Amino acid sequence: MLVCGIDPASSKNMGYCLAQITNTSFKIRTVDTKVIEYTQNIYMETHYFIKKLIQDNKIDKIVLERSMGFGLSFVRNQLSELVGIVKMVAAQNGIEVIELSPTEVKKTVTGSGKADKKIMRREISLLFGDFDIEQLSEHAIDAISTAYTYFIKKNIKVLPKTKKN
Repeated sequence: MLVCGIDPASSKNMGYCLAQITNTSFKIRTVDTKVIEYTQNIYMETHYFIKKLIQDNKIDKIVLERSMGFGLSFVRNQLSELVGIVKMVAAQNGIEVIELSPTEVKKTVTGSGKADKKIMRREISLLFGDFDIEQLSEHAIDAISTAYTYFIKKNIKVLPKTKKN
């Protein structure tokens, strides 16, 4: 099963990861932050990006970290619209979208629903120390955390990688 975790963090930066689970392993295939320039075409750029991501990777599910609406009202509106685009493209491709709250994700990853970004980064580093976590944006870390939480909530056994000494 291939899950795309998405953190629609802002209208310009969308963290995403592709996480694959098999009978024996959990593997993060891709982690990145998509930078979308805010222009009149932001909605089309988001549409094409998500469509290409789905088509190129044969994604089974999309898991979004639910936007809590912090910040200015026009930013909240843009985020809502971008999430709507992700949901529309997913629906057009027959892919279910699951939304998880930031509190639920934080609690699953760290044990506390109030964990800050630094603690989230540390915990993801401990779980998945096989690539350079420090080089990832906080949005990419949130995308990994969201995919991981989906698997845990679905009772899919995730065996974390052991960090190399």
